[in-house]
Amino acid sequence: QPYPPVPPAPGQPKPVTTALNWGGGRHHAQRAQAGGFCYVNDAVLGCDMLRRKFGKVLYVDIDIHHCDGVEAAFDGTDKVVTLSFHKYEKGFFPGTGAPLGRHSKVNVPLPPGITDDLFLPLYSSAVSDLASAHASIGSPFGSVCLAVGADGLADDPIVGRDGWALSTRGLSSAVRSTCLLAKKLRLPLLVLGGGGYSDVNAARAFAACTVAACEGPREGVLARLPDRVPDHEHFPRYAPTFEIHTKATAK
Repeated sequence: QPYPPVPPAPGQPKPVTTALNWGGGRHHAQRAQAGGFCYVNDAVLGCDMLRRKFGKVLYVDIDIHHCDGVEAAFDGTDKVVTLSFHKYEKGFFPGTGAPLGRHSKVNVPLPPGITDDLFLPLYSSAVSDLASAHASIGSPFGSVCLAVGADGLADDPIVGRDGWALSTRGLSSAVRSTCLLAKKLRLPLLVLGGGGYSDVNAARAFAACTVAACEGPREGVLARLPDRVPDHEHFPRYAPTFEIHTKATAK
């Protein structure tokens, strides 16, 4: 039970409310084949374990590529509901993710160049409204799994200039929003990684999102994240800004 009614007794382990795996989020792998750099779909395995322990799962994905492997794995069941925010257009991998909002699949294609200011209100509203809708029909979620791709950051080297224009502040704010919702609903949260093809910017994003994921048990910590990258052996690679956060680029 992630949020017990009383604190654990002295010497007893504290309950886990949030778990992170930035090496995860391999959401393209299928049952019988690899896809999109993904060989084993840990997101599917994680959702299946959450389902067995806590019941119905809300899977949310903010990688710029559609979570085709996860959606296919749970097609035909209402025990795992997928909510995917992604880019969808002809020729863009994996070619799935058309607008859809029925049964256990909700797809929200977003346009190229979307910025934090447009993305965050849409994201927070969609996740909260979906959770409320399922609770209102007597089928509430028992846990949440969130996959965070850093390939939606502005000028990702593989996605290119036709991608999104998010910043690390936008991604970490989305994680924070999800954490606070999970806390409000008293649900365990599993946070996974995803794409991101500038290794320096992916490191920035996942560092900020790690802090954001602590907002459940320690609300307010994200605001205290320092602006500067701490000195370490790879410090020169963060030139010229040497800052934790990237900047969104309007397109």
